[in-house]
Amino acid sequence: MASRATAPPTPPQAPLRLRVGTLSMPGATPAQAARIGDALRRELEVLLASTPSGQLGASRHRERVDGGTVSLSSTDRPEAIGRRLARAIARGLRDLGESGDAA
Repeated sequence: MASRATAPPTPPQAPLRLRVGTLSMPGATPAQAARIGDALRRELEVLLASTPSGQLGASRHRERVDGGTVSLSSTDRPEAIGRRLARAIARGLRDLGESGDAA
C-alpha cells in the first residue's frame, strides 16, 4: 500500500474584529448615512470573509487604516458609496499585510 503525503493542517484563523467608530458623511441625510453604513458593513463582511487573515495587516491593534482616496459623486447611490468605502478599507488592510507592518 503506497503512502500519500498530506499537507499539514491549516492553523485556525484568529478572529478579526473591526470597529468603525464614526462614519462622517457630510451632506448625507440620516437615512442615506444609515444606508451607506449598512452597505459598508455587508460588503466588509463579504470581503474580509473571503480574504485569508494572513493577507490582512490585522495581527495587532490599529487606530486607523488608510484606504487611500475614494472618489464619490453626489449622484452615487448610498449602497454604492458604502461598497466603495468597504473596498477601500479592505484594500488598506491587505496593503498592511503585504508590507509586513506590525504596528
